[in-house]
Parts: sequence; C-alpha cells; structure tokens
Amino acid sequence: MYYVPPINGNQADPDRPYINANPSTSTEGSIPPAEAIEHPMREIVAAIVLAGLTPDDGDLTQLGQAIQALATGGDMYKADNLTGLADYAAARANLGVLQRKGTTIASAATTNIGAADSHFISVSGNNIITSLGTGTDRDVVMVEFTGTPTLTHHATNLPLPNNANIVVEAGDKAIFARRGSAGSAQWDLISYLRKSGKALQAPEPVKYARLVHELAQGSSWVTYSARSWQTVPLNTEESDDDSIVTLASNQFTLPAGTYDIEALISIYSTGTVDPVARLYNVTDSVEVGRGLNDKNQSNVAMKGFGSHRWFFTIAAGKTFRIEIYPKSASTAQPTFNVSGFTERMNMVHIKKYL
Repeated sequence: MYYVPPINGNQADPDRPYINANPSTSTEGSIPPAEAIEHPMREIVAAIVLAGLTPDDGDLTQLGQAIQALATGGDMYKADNLTGLADYAAARANLGVLQRKGTTIASAATTNIGAADSHFISVSGNNIITSLGTGTDRDVVMVEFTGTPTLTHHATNLPLPNNANIVVEAGDKAIFARRGSAGSAQWDLISYLRKSGKALQAPEPVKYARLVHELAQGSSWVTYSARSWQTVPLNTEESDDDSIVTLASNQFTLPAGTYDIEALISIYSTGTVDPVARLYNVTDSVEVGRGLNDKNQSNVAMKGFGSHRWFFTIAAGKTFRIEIYPKSASTAQPTFNVSGFTERMNMVHIKKYL
C-alpha cells in the first residue's frame, strides 16, 4: 500500500495533503479518489482474514483481534516473559541473556565454545584443548568439565595464569570471555574453580640445595691470608634434588627467585683471626651482605662459625661466591685423619622460595 493523494490540489506534489473546504476563504476541499477509500479497507480486511477471522460488519474490534493473533502466532508478543516463544533459547541468546545449561561439547584440539547453544555448557572427554574456536554465537561462556582434558597455554589465543597449562579435574568450572572482534579465536580465562576447592596453582614449595667443601681423608685444610677478601672453597653439590643451583670453580649460579642462604665456614689458627664472611654477587660485582664478625675465644684454636645468613630476591639468574676476611692469616690445620670419614670444611644451605 502507498499514499494516495487527493485528485485536486498541486498536481506537481505527489505528497500533497488532504484539506477541508473553507467557504469563507473560498478554499476548495480535497477530492478523494476511490483508491483512498478502497485501499485502506482492503488492507484491514486482508489482515482480519490472515488472522483466521471472518470479516463481520457488526464487529468493529476485528482489526485489534487480528493484530494480537498475528503477533502471538509470529512469536512477537507474549505476556509471559518470552517463555512461550517457539525458540525460547534463541530469543534469550539474541538478547544476550545467560541461559540454562545447554548441550555437551566433546573436548578436542579446537573446542568451539563460541558456537555452543548456551552460555553455560559441559565439555566432556579428556582430549587436549589448544583452542576455544571462532564460533560467533557466544562471547562469554561458562564451562563445566566432566572429563580431564588439559588446557594448553597460548600467549595470544588462550593465555593462562603463570603461562602454565591447566590439567583439568572432573567437575571443575571455568568462565571464558572472547577478546577482540566477533569470531576472534582469542579467549581469556576470567575465572577457574576447582571442584575440590583447592587453588588452581598451589604455592610453590620451598626448594633446597646444600653445597659443601669436601676433602679426602688426611688432607690439609685451606689457609687464608690476612686482611683481604678471599673465596671460600666449595666443590660438591651434596643435595640439589630440584636443580636450583650450578656449582663451578667455587662459585654457584642461581635462577630468578627469592633465597635464604646460610653459610657455615671453618677456619683454623693458633692466633686471633676474627673473621667475617660476605655473600658476593659475581654477576653484578656487588656485595649482597655481610655476616657477623666471629671473635676468637681464649684457648680455642679451630674456628667453626655459622649463622651467616642472607635473604634476597633476584629477577634473573646470577652467580655468587662466599668470601672471608680474616684479621690475621689462618694456619694450616692438622689433618683430620679418622678412618671412614670425609673431611668437610665448609657448608652452604640454600633455600629457594619463589
């Protein structure tokens, strides 16, 4: 149907309006063509018939009845909050409303959660997941895992906490949100909840290593000169199950982390040596810190002193050595010659927290 203008009036204007006659101003009223009357009636009757009603000249409410019937049948009008729509799930999805749990998706290298039929789905199976797909139906999806797949970290498409893969436990739940434009394969992990209630990543345990200076039975111990910093010898990784230290040429290299280091150093003299120890950062040529001076006691010849301790954090791998500064020169200790024993002069305990 289109607009039918009056017969008279400005013929050059197809959109000319209808006006009333006004004898006082000699204004001629509009003359309606037959189409102006016929066409609206036929449109109304057509709507009444389309709604399944029979035109009745005694019922002037049929147009309203027809509109309501057509809207209801076409899923356009509901007074029950959409629940009576033929495709309720699609309606809620189109409105961006979270839905009840949908279809289960099998885990695969590409598990296309964006193409799911709900914002809340299950993912079954144990296959490794490297991508969450490019489906365009969903941008935020909550997933319940019923199997034990592994989520594989990807710096762009699937960044995971601490850049580490997640070995899923059955019953775990996660929320993923798409990053970028619709259809992007980039998904962020917004939340992850273990069914067990445990943290996604447990705090890293303390790692431990022990370095020592061992000598063959009957060997003479190391001597130190007076008033200079000298390297304390270390030649054996006695314990390092977590591989946190590399020992070479009396120096040890540590990876990034937070450390608690304690050194037990032996020195021998018949005089007064009053030694002090320090931890030296070889990589950066700086002193990390000094221990306490160890004062000679009367009638004590061999000096074994400990509790020299340093606590520090490094952001990258560094090489260190322990040094000693005696007030006076030490002397060669008589050999420790007990059968079945290895001579041990120095010991360094290393604890790595992070």
